[in-house]
Amino acid sequence: LDPAECLERLKFETLLVDLSAQFIHLPAKQVEAEIEKAQRRICECLGLDLAALWQWEAGAPDVFTLTHHYRRTEEPPITRQLDGAQPVPWARREILAGRCVLVSSLDDVPERAGREVESWRSFGLKNALICPLAVGGAAPFGALSFHDMVAPRTWSDALVQRLKLVAQIFANALARMRYEDTLRDGEERLKLATEAAEAAPWAFDVQNACFWVGGRIREMFGLPPGDRMTLEDFIGLVHPDDRPAIGRTIEQALHSRELAVVEYRIVRPDGQVRWMCSRGRARVQEARNEGQGARDEGR
Repeated sequence: LDPAECLERLKFETLLVDLSAQFIHLPAKQVEAEIEKAQRRICECLGLDLAALWQWEAGAPDVFTLTHHYRRTEEPPITRQLDGAQPVPWARREILAGRCVLVSSLDDVPERAGREVESWRSFGLKNALICPLAVGGAAPFGALSFHDMVAPRTWSDALVQRLKLVAQIFANALARMRYEDTLRDGEERLKLATEAAEAAPWAFDVQNACFWVGGRIREMFGLPPGDRMTLEDFIGLVHPDDRPAIGRTIEQALHSRELAVVEYRIVRPDGQVRWMCSRGRARVQEARNEGQGARDEGR
């Protein structure tokens, strides 16, 4: 390699290291904005004209939605959504199979890629490098493409490998963002469900003999705010006649690891007597019994 080429390679590899470190520590809510900034940096570093990131919904890989892109010019207009089975059927099959699509010139493509050539030319593209977006051996959930719009180029093996690394960096960041979004949605649904059922989650730490509880349980028990209740404090609130049943149920849950259910009365600090129903099951990997305190039926 000549000095200029070595310098360009070093410059891009430095950029890769920087992007990798950045996205590893990037909060999920910042991923969207930083991907397009990264696309710009990559295109400017390599002299590319266009980078486009497409995603599709799980179970519906036919419709591609353009979610992130960078382009040097604004013409022609970019299509935001494509039916992959129509304009790019060959490329779609390759991507869904986890293979990269590599086209250095539209004059040198497989015969089965005729629709792709027509579609790419309509967008003013001279070539294409398209990498699947996937993590952990799962099916691809999108694709990252790079293109020239002025003149074709030969995609060297070294460049292809580096751009595949970029695709992996983006895929990991997007997968983490999707996971956190799903987790947040699940927590919100659980919150709504427990509120509708007048239920509240709790966890029992066997080693420290204490319950970890939320505000709803402390409200039901008539306790001040906090997130911890010792086993002794809990037993002290249970009606004396129901304490033996509570003790047997805790032992059953810890030793059988089956779902345990117990109904009992509590005597709140203000003197009110309330019926409660608790359900719990011990975790296999942790000495912890988790479940839900459920019903408040009377005083």
